Amino acid sequence: MMQTITTEKDRLQVLDFNAIKPRFWAFLGLFLCILSAFSPLRAQSATDELLMAEDVLTVTVLDHPEFSGDVTVATNGKIQLPLAGAIVASGKTVNQVAADIRKALLRELRNPQVTVALKQAHARRVVVSGAVTKPGIYDIKPGWRITEVLAAAGGLTVRTELAAATLNRAKQKTITLDLPRLLANGNDQANLRVKAEDVLHVAARTVPISVAGQVKNPGNYEVPIDNGVIEAIAVAGGAMPRAATTQITIKHRDGTTTPVNLVKAMEPGQIKLNVPLKSGDVVVVPESRAQVTVRGAVTKPGFVEIPDGQTLNVTEAVALAGGQTEQAALSQAVVTRIDGTIVPVDLFKAIVLGQNANNLPLQDGDVVVVPESRARVTVRGAVAKPGFLEIPDGQTLQVTEALAQVGGVTEQAALFKSTITHEDGTSEPVDLFKIMVRGERQGNVTLKPGDIITVPEAAGITVLGEVQKPGTVRVEAGSALLTEVLAQAGSLKIKPEDARIGITRIIGGKSQVINVDALRLINGRDASQNALLQDGDSVTVSAIESQTVYISGQVQRPGTYAIKEGDSVPELITQAGGATPEAALTRVTITERDGNLQTVD
Repeated sequence: MMQTITTEKDRLQVLDFNAIKPRFWAFLGLFLCILSAFSPLRAQSATDELLMAEDVLTVTVLDHPEFSGDVTVATNGKIQLPLAGAIVASGKTVNQVAADIRKALLRELRNPQVTVALKQAHARRVVVSGAVTKPGIYDIKPGWRITEVLAAAGGLTVRTELAAATLNRAKQKTITLDLPRLLANGNDQANLRVKAEDVLHVAARTVPISVAGQVKNPGNYEVPIDNGVIEAIAVAGGAMPRAATTQITIKHRDGTTTPVNLVKAMEPGQIKLNVPLKSGDVVVVPESRAQVTVRGAVTKPGFVEIPDGQTLNVTEAVALAGGQTEQAALSQAVVTRIDGTIVPVDLFKAIVLGQNANNLPLQDGDVVVVPESRARVTVRGAVAKPGFLEIPDGQTLQVTEALAQVGGVTEQAALFKSTITHEDGTSEPVDLFKIMVRGERQGNVTLKPGDIITVPEAAGITVLGEVQKPGTVRVEAGSALLTEVLAQAGSLKIKPEDARIGITRIIGGKSQVINVDALRLINGRDASQNALLQDGDSVTVSAIESQTVYISGQVQRPGTYAIKEGDSVPELITQAGGATPEAALTRVTITERDGNLQTVD
């Protein structure tokens, strides 16, 4: 603690000593100044740092330890020293405070040598705002400059050349900072030392512009000084679907205009075409009016827009017109140019076969005409791509060629039940099994315009009753022996001698039952029992000791069915697949074994 009492004798002794050794004081003062310049405290603080409340100072009066010691700046900005009294410290540098103390001591001491050092600085804060990564309030260290404060705030969020910075300091005018200069060279004079309570503000430099026309949000905007048309349209919400982005213009304040092709400017390596905007520029995005006409055998004939800056091929135009109708003569389509030139286009090759050489790029004003066709055939049913096929002019189309063009038949196709229906309404059967599987040429007829090839799905052979896997078995026509079908059904669940096998077949709209001796079939004693089955046949395996009924007429699967006690007529009809739509359910008859006939509603 500092001593506060000094005797008159002490004062006289000090005065006498100073009178005898005047040069000693000068030398010692100079030595202390040099020593303080190299002390750690000096290295950590700046002599021009303005002091503030709660700073801790070390005051040294040479040869007077009673007047020396640590002192804290009070909230009123003053320090209290023995002999010197109250000294204002806040807002002054340590050198200024030392001078004030020396002046106060001169009233009592001869040539006092006083040094003041900042031992502990109270927290000094600055405010950083604007275009920095982390705006806020920051504690600064002695000697910090603008660059250190910017680094603490995470740096700029805009390029240096787009930023304008100012420093607001209490009781002083706002200082405009040269950011490019001070950031390029941290030691430059432009890199000012910051002080407590400074406010550093970084603003992004922008220019006012307007965006009009085919954008989502036309209006006035502020954009960075180096932004171009791409950024202007983006800030306006982007271009509308009908925007002619290849025909954008920039209207300048002096009345001149600059054309901009936005599509080109956005291509890689073409950023130089993104014209930088100036203050007062108006970016105008016009509406695209390029279109073609599609008419004839299409779903929605009319106008089709050509997207600005893009190409529109004839197939795309037909697709935008709803696609071709079933009557379209794709191979005979034409494109009429605006100058009257007629260009034939084989749309069959372009759309169906995918040959790009026939996919003509269209021009503004073109008219695409798709005429109706008379030379075509239709393929439907169990094929991969059912639809219509054009018969090329001067060429023929056979059945196998037509099936190949639609991707072939499916696995469910009933090849031997296919038919060809002619334009006059007549039809003829065609055995595709013989043509496609056996390779027989007979039956592979040449088609005529309007012909319809129908390939039905095979119903399969239904296996019911005492087998391991009852259900439907699909087989090729002409190759389904009874033993093969039973093998696919997992064989019998009962002994052959206890089994009854019945084959139900529809012939001429009526059902016919073929009974098979199961024992002779399984043992192979009688090849005649191994019947060749047909698509749609139903095979029933039942136990001999069980009671059976035969269900015929208008049911889905006529045949022999086992019954158990309590079965009703509706349940038996359900076993047979249910009644057909033509069934007369009010006149169902039951013929009993003894010949009696009953009618059931």
